[in-house]
Amino acid sequence: MGAPAEHAPFERGRQPRHCFEHLLACHHVVSAAIAKRGQQATSAPSLPDDVLPGDVYDLANLVLAEVAFLHSLTPNAAPVQAFELAPSGYRLPAHVDQMARTLHAQLAALAH
Repeated sequence: MGAPAEHAPFERGRQPRHCFEHLLACHHVVSAAIAKRGQQATSAPSLPDDVLPGDVYDLANLVLAEVAFLHSLTPNAAPVQAFELAPSGYRLPAHVDQMARTLHAQLAALAH
Protein backbone atom coordinates (compact mmCIF):
# COMPACT_ATOMS: atom_id res chain seq x y z
CA MET A 1 0.00 0.00 0.00
CA GLY A 2 3.03 2.23 -0.39
CA ALA A 3 4.65 2.35 3.05
CA PRO A 4 8.45 1.97 3.25
CA ALA A 5 9.65 -1.44 4.37
CA GLU A 6 12.70 -0.54 6.46
CA HIS A 7 13.23 -3.08 9.22
CA ALA A 8 13.10 -1.99 12.83
CA PRO A 9 16.31 -2.70 14.73
CA PHE A 10 16.71 -6.13 16.30
CA GLU A 11 16.43 -6.06 20.11
CA ARG A 12 17.50 -9.03 22.21
CA GLY A 13 15.56 -10.32 25.18
CA ARG A 14 12.06 -9.77 23.84
CA GLN A 15 9.25 -11.85 25.29
CA PRO A 16 5.83 -12.81 23.88
CA ARG A 17 4.30 -9.96 25.90
CA HIS A 18 6.41 -7.41 23.98
CA CYS A 19 5.28 -8.90 20.67
CA PHE A 20 1.64 -8.83 21.75
CA GLU A 21 1.90 -5.19 22.83
CA HIS A 22 3.39 -4.14 19.48
CA LEU A 23 0.78 -6.12 17.57
CA LEU A 24 -1.96 -4.42 19.61
CA ALA A 25 -0.46 -1.08 18.58
CA CYS A 26 -0.56 -2.25 14.94
CA HIS A 27 -4.19 -3.24 15.34
CA HIS A 28 -5.11 0.17 16.74
CA VAL A 29 -3.47 1.95 13.79
CA VAL A 30 -5.02 -0.29 11.13
CA SER A 31 -8.42 -0.11 12.86
CA ALA A 32 -8.27 3.68 12.79
CA ALA A 33 -7.38 3.60 9.09
CA ILE A 34 -10.31 1.28 8.40
CA ALA A 35 -12.67 3.55 10.39
CA LYS A 36 -11.38 6.53 8.42
CA ARG A 37 -12.68 4.77 5.30
CA GLY A 38 -16.14 4.34 6.84
CA GLN A 39 -15.82 0.67 7.77
CA GLN A 40 -15.47 -1.18 11.06
CA ALA A 41 -12.54 -3.38 12.08
CA THR A 42 -12.73 -6.40 14.31
CA SER A 43 -12.19 -5.51 17.95
CA ALA A 44 -8.82 -6.49 19.36
CA PRO A 45 -8.46 -8.58 22.49
CA SER A 46 -7.15 -7.04 25.67
CA LEU A 47 -3.64 -7.74 26.90
CA PRO A 48 -3.71 -11.01 28.89
CA ASP A 49 -1.83 -11.29 32.18
CA ASP A 50 0.28 -14.17 30.89
CA VAL A 51 0.93 -13.90 27.14
CA LEU A 52 1.68 -17.20 25.43
CA PRO A 53 3.22 -17.61 21.95
CA GLY A 54 -0.15 -18.84 20.68
CA ASP A 55 -1.74 -15.55 21.78
CA VAL A 56 0.82 -13.68 19.67
CA TYR A 57 0.14 -15.94 16.69
CA ASP A 58 -3.62 -15.40 16.95
CA LEU A 59 -3.29 -11.63 17.21
CA ALA A 60 -0.81 -11.56 14.31
CA ASN A 61 -3.37 -13.37 12.15
CA LEU A 62 -6.06 -10.87 13.15
CA VAL A 63 -3.79 -7.92 12.35
CA LEU A 64 -2.85 -9.35 8.95
CA ALA A 65 -6.52 -9.96 8.14
CA GLU A 66 -7.27 -6.33 8.96
CA VAL A 67 -4.34 -5.17 6.81
CA ALA A 68 -5.75 -7.24 3.93
CA PHE A 69 -9.18 -5.68 4.53
CA LEU A 70 -7.65 -2.19 4.58
CA HIS A 71 -5.89 -3.01 1.32
CA SER A 72 -9.21 -3.99 -0.24
CA LEU A 73 -10.59 -0.56 0.74
CA THR A 74 -7.67 1.28 -0.83
CA PRO A 75 -8.52 2.62 -4.29
CA ASN A 76 -6.14 1.63 -7.09
CA ALA A 77 -4.08 -0.58 -4.79
CA ALA A 78 -1.94 -3.13 -6.59
CA PRO A 79 -3.08 -6.73 -6.19
CA VAL A 80 -1.48 -8.61 -3.33
CA GLN A 81 0.47 -11.77 -4.06
CA ALA A 82 -1.00 -14.76 -2.23
CA PHE A 83 1.20 -15.68 0.72
CA GLU A 84 1.64 -19.20 1.94
CA LEU A 85 3.46 -19.76 5.15
CA ALA A 86 6.47 -21.96 4.54
CA PRO A 87 8.33 -23.65 7.35
CA SER A 88 11.31 -21.45 8.09
CA GLY A 89 12.46 -22.74 11.44
CA TYR A 90 12.12 -21.46 14.95
CA ARG A 91 11.55 -17.73 15.46
CA LEU A 92 12.64 -16.03 18.63
CA PRO A 93 10.27 -13.54 20.23
CA ALA A 94 12.88 -10.91 19.32
CA HIS A 95 12.36 -11.70 15.61
CA VAL A 96 8.58 -11.48 15.93
CA ASP A 97 8.88 -8.25 17.92
CA GLN A 98 11.13 -6.80 15.21
CA MET A 99 8.58 -7.67 12.52
CA ALA A 100 5.73 -6.21 14.60
CA ARG A 101 7.63 -2.95 15.12
CA THR A 102 8.42 -2.81 11.40
CA LEU A 103 4.74 -3.29 10.55
CA HIS A 104 3.75 -0.65 13.10
CA ALA A 105 6.10 1.88 11.47
CA GLN A 106 4.69 1.04 8.04
CA LEU A 107 1.10 1.42 9.22
CA ALA A 108 1.92 4.70 10.97
CA ALA A 109 3.44 5.98 7.70
CA LEU A 110 0.22 5.11 5.87
CA ALA A 111 -1.88 6.92 8.46
CA HIS A 112 -0.22 10.26 7.66
